[in-house]
Amino acid sequence: LFSPGATSLDMFKNYKDRGEQFERIVKKLKD
Repeated sequence: LFSPGATSLDMFKNYKDRGEQFERIVKKLKD
């Protein structure tokens, strides 16, 4: 469900940006 590899590549500059966005979302969910 929350796999960074399954997100649309158009939403992110590159794989690093995608990973950082993913981390941010996960941290928000934990709070």
